[in-house]
Amino acid sequence: MKNSNEVGQALAKGVSPQEDECDFFMGKRVSNIIFPPLGDLSSFFFKGTIFTNVSFCDFSFYGADLGESTFINCCFDKCSMAKAGFYKTRLVNCTFKESSFQGARIIEGKIENCASVSYTHLRAHETEADL
Repeated sequence: MKNSNEVGQALAKGVSPQEDECDFFMGKRVSNIIFPPLGDLSSFFFKGTIFTNVSFCDFSFYGADLGESTFINCCFDKCSMAKAGFYKTRLVNCTFKESSFQGARIIEGKIENCASVSYTHLRAHETEADL
């Protein structure tokens, strides 16, 4: 992949990076998509990647290098970031639903206006809205 636009278009079409393309996401911008289920992403490097308005569901970033990446207005639903490296990573206005950070290393990173939301909490708001 040569540029950020191609990465987003490829993902939207269901094209998955191959194992030998571990730098598939490095330094790219990925925005306004529901990230397709690619399975275990632990062997990929995300250094310098900027994710904006991206929804991740049922992903494993187990042990992945997420250093110097930025996540803005992203949603993580049932994701595992266990033992992932977050060196200088920014998480801004993100929500985490049933996601795990067990053993993650967050060094010099920034977490701004993020929230962990349970499905029980969301259901309560849906019920209130229906009344």
